[in-house]
Amino acid sequence: STSFWFDNWLPCGPLIDKFELAFVKEINSSAIATVHEFNFPFLRSFIFDSVRRLNTNTKRRVHDLQRLIPPDLVLNLQQEDRVVWNPASTGIYSMKTSWNTLRPHRQSVEWCNMVWSTEFVPRHSFIMWLLVRERLPTRDKLISWGVTSNPYCLLCSSQPESTNHLFFACSFSASIWSRVLEACLLNRHPGQWQSEYHEAILFTKENSFLANLRRLALGASVYFIWMERNHKLWGRQQNSVDHTFASIPILCVSKLLP
Repeated sequence: STSFWFDNWLPCGPLIDKFELAFVKEINSSAIATVHEFNFPFLRSFIFDSVRRLNTNTKRRVHDLQRLIPPDLVLNLQQEDRVVWNPASTGIYSMKTSWNTLRPHRQSVEWCNMVWSTEFVPRHSFIMWLLVRERLPTRDKLISWGVTSNPYCLLCSSQPESTNHLFFACSFSASIWSRVLEACLLNRHPGQWQSEYHEAILFTKENSFLANLRRLALGASVYFIWMERNHKLWGRQQNSVDHTFASIPILCVSKLLP
């Protein structure tokens, strides 16, 4: 049965959070009283019947308790108390409604389905998430942070490194991305990141095999290009365009085919 003092049966929350056990004893209530058992007429008339023996603070707190209980509350004495989960229309608790109640709700971003999917490799999604939020530490950002003074792209060494250059204006990344576009049946030349971003957003509005393949291929391409860039940064041997590209279709097919 629902506890009068300890359960969350009123909009204000558990009454024990507002009234300590000493108060419960002072008004001759049991700490284990249930909502079903509690004498509401007694509670409503308590302040008038016992006003002389109560100190000022207790009288004030009884008034507070009376105000918390709706005056039109009607108890069905023929039924046992039951707990109702308010977030659910059925009143029955579920993990889904619990999660939806606890999690923050924000407006969906247009790139959500381009970055996150159960079909994507998590580490690919993470790098894509950094990319769309302009958080990848490319050299233009590192210079502004005072970390480096060399602005040139680690992969081609011919142009300053930025998000737009690295994806996919750099000769190394452009060679990879052009092959990926061809494999995805997209007959066009690689563009810089901003134009490729808007093209990729279009894929998120479809749920076909080809659209999923293109989204997966974009995430894989961004990931492997970023890894090659980091290999060069830390003095490791840089793989060739052929070697880097070969990893992408193999991964995409393995993720999409049963």
